[in-house]
Amino acid sequence: MKIIIIVFVIIVSSLIIGCGAKHTTEKRYGISFCDSNVLSNVRRSTGAESINGYLTTYTDSVEHVMATIDILNPENYDELVQNNKLTRSIADSIIKSIGYNDIVDSLIINYTDKATLLTFFTEKYTSYSYGTKYIYDIRSIFFKDIEKWASEIQSLIKMNQLERIHLIADSLSSIYSYRYFLFNVIVGVKMRENPRDLTEPKEMMLKEISRRPLNRQIYFYLGYICFLQLQYDESAKYFDKLLRFDPKNIIANYYRGYIYAYAKDYKSAMKQFLLAKESGSDIADKAIEDLHKAGY
Repeated sequence: MKIIIIVFVIIVSSLIIGCGAKHTTEKRYGISFCDSNVLSNVRRSTGAESINGYLTTYTDSVEHVMATIDILNPENYDELVQNNKLTRSIADSIIKSIGYNDIVDSLIINYTDKATLLTFFTEKYTSYSYGTKYIYDIRSIFFKDIEKWASEIQSLIKMNQLERIHLIADSLSSIYSYRYFLFNVIVGVKMRENPRDLTEPKEMMLKEISRRPLNRQIYFYLGYICFLQLQYDESAKYFDKLLRFDPKNIIANYYRGYIYAYAKDYKSAMKQFLLAKESGSDIADKAIEDLHKAGY
């Protein structure tokens, strides 16, 4: 569903700028656009002075990520904000520029038109909102090819055909919009190539999460790496972050269950294993059986 809110604000004199401003404690995170070329095309096509954005989180039963994009002084503002086809096209481009690996659950695009004459200025503001279904429908169109590659690479990982994966990654490396996807692929391969020394992939992921702090796949990798390194407290921290966004994640629930078991919190362990099973996997069946035998 798309919601349109139009607000016209006229401030008589620049001398009163800032009066009545409200302080917000909302934590904002930067957006690391996967395909900045797409964003540059949007800026050129709209004639906008600037396009900036940030991420925030909101919670209902789970935690969600919202992207807010501010488009300042686009040309022909009035025509643009009344053209549903054009504003949808801009939204689609922004979803594409955010990329395959960084999931957002809602998107708000603010169009602002500011004009100044001496000490007087006017500001016109229009906001478009796009929900989860719209975003996921567009993602399924844009990222169909990446999904196919992800499925093929997953099959090759199971067969331990790592050289073949390297060849695929090399062949796709010239596609700018694939760079975050390929980053995760390479980290996964490095973990397979040298499972006894996970220092390099862990450092790669820690560096990446500083730029993309709400990325669920990075939480998963760090949780898994720390688990293999027997750093269970650190592992739990990353898996818990992932589960706040994706409480039905089978693998995260499975490993989180074992972390509870190692801490002798068998009741919590059983809860996590059952969540993994409820999501349609038999991966935790043996652990559930063992806990049942132990009286849990």
